[in-house]
Amino acid sequence: AKQPTGFTGSDIFSVLEELGCEYGKHQIFHHFGVGEPKAKQAVFSIADMLEPGVFDPENKENFVTEGLAIFMQLPGVFGGRVAFELMLNTTQRMAEMLEGQVCDERRKPLEPAMIEVLRERIAKFEQRE
Repeated sequence: AKQPTGFTGSDIFSVLEELGCEYGKHQIFHHFGVGEPKAKQAVFSIADMLEPGVFDPENKENFVTEGLAIFMQLPGVFGGRVAFELMLNTTQRMAEMLEGQVCDERRKPLEPAMIEVLRERIAKFEQRE
């Protein structure tokens, strides 16, 4: 979150649902792809970046967090490269809608050079498969 007040639970639920994410397994959000039919397993998932990492729909009005953790597992449903682009696009839209900022695992702004590094890592991973 750019603001010290963080993201509210109501805003998180609203934005993630608008972006096609579904609340579910492990009390976090999952994205199953765009269009129909949806994938049977999540393409990527979204959790609260603070422990325990879960969301409580019953308490979303009182919930606040300073950030979200977005992650995917490889090999992915659509292949790593397609899944990564979907995750990146959705994350960028999410940040815009929540007035946040996309950061890397060190909580530094995600720069274009790092995006390319991630794309290269995924390509190398897929070549090993």
